[in-house]
Amino acid sequence: MKYSEFYGEDRSSPPPLHLDKKQLRQKRIEDFVDYWLDELSEYYEIYEHTNDSWTIHTEDFGIVDMYPKSNKLLFRETNTWIDGAAHWMRQNLIPR
Repeated sequence: MKYSEFYGEDRSSPPPLHLDKKQLRQKRIEDFVDYWLDELSEYYEIYEHTNDSWTIHTEDFGIVDMYPKSNKLLFRETNTWIDGAAHWMRQNLIPR
């Protein structure tokens, strides 16, 4: 959305800083594909599913399902969900 479409020609107010939920979820998928997928695929086997999720096979954590739209991970062996998937992956899956 253009600035003028949201506020008119009056530029005294800042543009909106938020995205609606649909835009935010789409951005999470794009960010995952653009920034994470290539790097993770260097270290792990990754499979894409038709529901915008990916399965990552790891030795340390077993099979992990990544859901970028909701920013969650599912650990299949323990059936445990984690919020904040991007932060967790940065800390635990990307070798330093």
